[in-house]
Amino acid sequence: MATSDYAVVSFDDSDIRRDEMHSTIEQWIDDLVDSVNDAQTSAEFQEWLYVQRQFHDYSYRNTLLV
Repeated sequence: MATSDYAVVSFDDSDIRRDEMHSTIEQWIDDLVDSVNDAQTSAEFQEWLYVQRQFHDYSYRNTLLV
């Protein structure tokens, strides 16, 4: 007789798992927003924007090659 590796989840357990999943995703989003905010205010990003401003006639790919 074959057995499955899947655990039986009751409806109560699925609510807890859903809440945990949502809180984990919200934490990831908060971390991503914080990282983006940190990157935008960094000196390196500001310097990159300054350099990109000099090459406004070039495509994105060409500015990466430069």
